[in-house]
Amino acid sequence: MGEELLIPLSVTDQEEDEFTIITKLPLGATISDPRTAENGLPTRDFKWTPTAGQENRIYSLKFAAKEIRDKKALSSKPVAVKIHVWPAGDHAQVSKLIVSTAKWSAGSLTLKGKVALNKWMLPTEKTEYLASTETISFVAGINGKGINIGTSQQITFDPKGNWTLSPVTLPETPAFSCNVTLQIEGENGAKATKKIAGTPKTCEK
Repeated sequence: MGEELLIPLSVTDQEEDEFTIITKLPLGATISDPRTAENGLPTRDFKWTPTAGQENRIYSLKFAAKEIRDKKALSSKPVAVKIHVWPAGDHAQVSKLIVSTAKWSAGSLTLKGKVALNKWMLPTEKTEYLASTETISFVAGINGKGINIGTSQQITFDPKGNWTLSPVTLPETPAFSCNVTLQIEGENGAKATKKIAGTPKTCEK
C-alpha cells in the first residue's frame, strides 16, 4: 500500500496495429498511452498506487489487447494476474504476535509463542517467511512504552510459526518488571504482552 505498482503490457502483432487494453481496473489504477519498451515492442503500462482501504486484499485481474483501427478488431487471449496489497510497514506478513509462555527461573527468562500470518498470504509466501528470522525487542510493562529490559534477539520459526527464546537474561536494574512486552522490530511490528511467571514478589507491576 502506498507504493506504485507498474506492469508493462507488451504486444506482438505482425501488422503492428494500434491496440488498447481491455480490463476492469481497480479504483485509482490507470493504463498509460502506448510507448515502445526496451524490448522493442509496443507497450502500455498498468499503473496503480493502492490506498488505505484497499490493503489486505487479493485483486484478480485479466488483461487482453484489442485492435482499435483494424475492422476485424481482433483481441488477444487474456492474461490473468493476482495482486496482493499489503498494509504499509515492514512486517505486514505478521497479523498477530502471540506469547504463550513467559517464565522466570534460575536467573533467566524463557519465552515461547507463535506468529499468526496474514490470511492473504499464499502457501509459498508463508513458507518463505517462516524460513526467515525476525528481531525481537523486550520492553518493561504492559503497554510497550516502557524501557528496554533486555538485548534484542533474533527468533526463528518452525513450519507452524512457533518460536522459543531461552535463556533470556534480564538486568537486575532497573527494578524487575512483572510483565514483558515483546515487539518485532521495524515499522508497525506486531507486539504482545505477557505476565512473567515466577518473578520476585518485589517486581514492578
